[in-house]
Amino acid sequence: MFSQIHKHINTPSTHIQTHTKVSITSKKYLSKRKKTIYYKKREKERNKQAKYEKKYMYYTHTERKTKAKKITKI
Repeated sequence: MFSQIHKHINTPSTHIQTHTKVSITSKKYLSKRKKTIYYKKREKERNKQAKYEKKYMYYTHTERKTKAKKITKI
């Protein structure tokens, strides 16, 4: 999908103004979409890890605290 849009942007057109407008909006949409997918995936991974730690008490209380701080900084 991305490559097709990219090709479309690079093609020369007679209506330059409208063309650039479309390309900019589509690029913005794509980047936004990529970001949301990434953050959702990251959140899922974090939740999975937290569940595992809670279930098996994998870390001691202090370790878990520091780990949580590190995760939020990323």
